Amino acid sequence: MLSKLLPSAALALLVALPAHAQQWFDSVEVGVDLNEITSPAAAQRYATVSDDLANAIAQELTVAYPDSEHGGARVTVDLDEVSLAAPFTGTAGTTTSAMAGRVSVEDLGSTGSQRSFDLAVSMDQITPYIPANQNVTVMEPSSDAVYQALLQTFAAAVVQNLND
Repeated sequence: MLSKLLPSAALALLVALPAHAQQWFDSVEVGVDLNEITSPAAAQRYATVSDDLANAIAQELTVAYPDSEHGGARVTVDLDEVSLAAPFTGTAGTTTSAMAGRVSVEDLGSTGSQRSFDLAVSMDQITPYIPANQNVTVMEPSSDAVYQALLQTFAAAVVQNLND
């Protein structure tokens, strides 16, 4: 009898677990018009930025709110193409704006609230996410390390601004 109950109980637990462990956000969407980026190097570097940034934000939200049952929210980011291309056009300094955009958060719960804020991340803010053995002052803006650091910095800033 017990051998028949255990598989059924295990199956019921597996089905019920995802509903209980729901993330507090329902979706993260990132929009960017790559046709608006006039620098071919920037357009190539940011070819997958929509998916990459959405995944980075979702990961940051999951870490920041691991057990939260907020009721769901939609996070939308509209990236500024000019800011993305800035480090690729001319002389890029460490303070050149590299990722900026408008972040909107729509609460899908009972409150139905919505808030938006502008967010910009500059090259000098990515240092905590650069591998320790690399010198940020000589890195090319097109490098993988800079790209990953920009994504992580922007995603962390989105989550931090949600708490403000």
